[in-house]
Amino acid sequence: MAVKQQFTTHKPRSDWFGQRAAYPFREASTTVIEDFAKKHLNAAEDDKWQWDCVGPFNIAGRVTSLVIHPGFPHIKLAGAAAGGVWRSTDDGLTWIQSWPKWASQNIGSLAQDPADPDHIFCGTGEANLSVDCYPGSGILQSHDFGETWPVEGLASASQQVMPRRIGAIAVDPFDSKHVLAGGVTHDEVDPGGLFVSTDGGITWKPGAPGISTSSYHCHSIVFHPGRQGTIFAAVTARGSLNGIWRTEDGGNNWVHLAREGGPTVGGTGLPRPDLFHRTSLAIAPSRPDTIYAFAGDNSYHVLGVFRSKDRGEIWQEIGGRHFSHERQIFHNNTISVHPHHPEFGMAVQAGCARRTGTRPSTATTTLMETIMPWSSRAAT
Repeated sequence: MAVKQQFTTHKPRSDWFGQRAAYPFREASTTVIEDFAKKHLNAAEDDKWQWDCVGPFNIAGRVTSLVIHPGFPHIKLAGAAAGGVWRSTDDGLTWIQSWPKWASQNIGSLAQDPADPDHIFCGTGEANLSVDCYPGSGILQSHDFGETWPVEGLASASQQVMPRRIGAIAVDPFDSKHVLAGGVTHDEVDPGGLFVSTDGGITWKPGAPGISTSSYHCHSIVFHPGRQGTIFAAVTARGSLNGIWRTEDGGNNWVHLAREGGPTVGGTGLPRPDLFHRTSLAIAPSRPDTIYAFAGDNSYHVLGVFRSKDRGEIWQEIGGRHFSHERQIFHNNTISVHPHHPEFGMAVQAGCARRTGTRPSTATTTLMETIMPWSSRAAT
């Protein structure tokens, strides 16, 4: 009998890396090395143990998050999946690491306080959905745009029973003390989902019991910048609860925007909840009632790019076949909207394409996460 050839070792390789790092446990604990590093914060450097990098030098890692200072756009912060936070003061030409040695190097998200651009939140733990995405230890804060991250500002995931992979953080534009964080879990014993802080990120608790009382994945969170209390969240929560949720009272009550029944679902224009998997959300800053959703399905393909112009009441699929060849939506899943043009957006896929009329054209193809710009006006 002929043996089917295997042309990729990605899955076995990922499993091997994960098992090696975690053995004999299901997942590796980052707190062990962090506790050791904290005890030696003030220890003198031992000159006998200086290490020099000898290569390889041409291997890039994943960047999971990016923040640009609104007042000084040449200053930027980037979070690496397994390399801490990096800072650039020359428009990205050069970067220096600005992350404490004691902290988890696995970065999942960065978020900025709209009321104080120098105030940054960093969620640790890579929240991409593969076995070689390693956990973190909580949320840190910086008050000088990433130059320093005091150990006193750590909200410990283990102590506060939070997710160890935090891929989304959002700060309320009307109240900086009100912060939301979304996380995923690779182990049902660990917590996952949407969490809330009402004291500026010092303490945290589950933030949306109306979505699910069990552990689930929260992939994206956005605040409406013009309507206090209106928040959107995208979750994966055991089939019928998957999809996009909205609250208009600050999080006390949540409405499922993709629910059973209707021409598509509930008359909203969205697919059935059980078809949704990882989804990213973005609001158009210049027309904040317009919201976009870049949704994946359960087979790691693109479910669709959806747009609503009325705060999520009615949605329209506008992506067409732009992303028909995408096969890694559990990683390549980010969307953003132009700050001044609500019909122009950017979405991440495995190749880069440009929409210049009625037909998209491929600009490049790469294994790295890249960006596809499109005009949703041309798709309608």
